[in-house]
Amino acid sequence: MMDVYTLVFDRAGDWLAQTRGQDRRVEVVSTTLEAISTLGERPLILLGAGTFHVHSEVSRDRIAAKMLSLSRRTDTAILFGIDLSPGDSWTPIDGPIETFIYSCDAGTKLTWPHVAASTGIPGAGRILTIDELRIGVVVGRELFQAPTRNSLTRVPLDLAVVMSHGPVTPRWHPSLAALDRCLPTLVLAAEVIPDFVPRGWRRATIGQAPDLQMARFRRMAAGPAQGVEEHTLPM
Repeated sequence: MMDVYTLVFDRAGDWLAQTRGQDRRVEVVSTTLEAISTLGERPLILLGAGTFHVHSEVSRDRIAAKMLSLSRRTDTAILFGIDLSPGDSWTPIDGPIETFIYSCDAGTKLTWPHVAASTGIPGAGRILTIDELRIGVVVGRELFQAPTRNSLTRVPLDLAVVMSHGPVTPRWHPSLAALDRCLPTLVLAAEVIPDFVPRGWRRATIGQAPDLQMARFRRMAAGPAQGVEEHTLPM
């Protein structure tokens, strides 16, 4: 089964400065995927819901197009999120106006895009099959909706991915535990290293590239095993 890599950007500078550095983030992702490709793998790359922050649909579509091209060039599957908010005054306290979730595989659009809903059950576009890996995607507060969690447990999945804007807090624990009891669950925030290892998967800390921290999640051959390894990715 294909490996899953999480790419998490370091938080640096104020939030407005970050919103103006989106092209830089795309460049860092590109360099990282090229390094991963030297390992002879065809992985699934996960980036958090708020990895990219933009203030117009034009900017959103431009970044999405760059990520699609990168997926095609590196023969890689990518799941990522773009937050859209108007003007230049948005801060994390205000929250994004809309979160758009994209997925693509070797340049083929899978979910393009899906707008994260505040209520309701994720549609078919949130169940992804990439090679032999089948995952369900939940965005942020959808985790707290029992119908959403239940919808993922009704189909055979290898992994649930919760795309969050922040780290896991005590408020998350009951809902997260309820979902993880049914299927292995990975919580991915834009700027927080995942510390919740899905049941039956092993996390390997790959190392750091400029502005980025990486981890690899690999499904164990048998039995629910968890653990952490240390590796270094050539950059």
